[in-house]
Amino acid sequence: MRSKQYSKEGIKRVPCAGCGQPSTQQWQICSLNKMHLGICEKCDVDLNRVVLKFFNIRNWPYIVSNYKHGVKMSDSKIKDLTRR
Repeated sequence: MRSKQYSKEGIKRVPCAGCGQPSTQQWQICSLNKMHLGICEKCDVDLNRVVLKFFNIRNWPYIVSNYKHGVKMSDSKIKDLTRR
């Protein structure tokens, strides 16, 4: 955990805060003074799932599935999927 973002190469050397595997992503956590945590791909998907469910985002299973499989959706597609 650190205050600055990890570099693209540096993040690979950071163990995942959730499971200890090599990190591929990072999350900035406001309640920890905006510190950056490294997380692996699996924990990143799980964390996104939790956040989308917490906010009761419509179509969250479809959104998480696309994210997990690396499918990039346009902003307009995401807006359409999440519109209440």
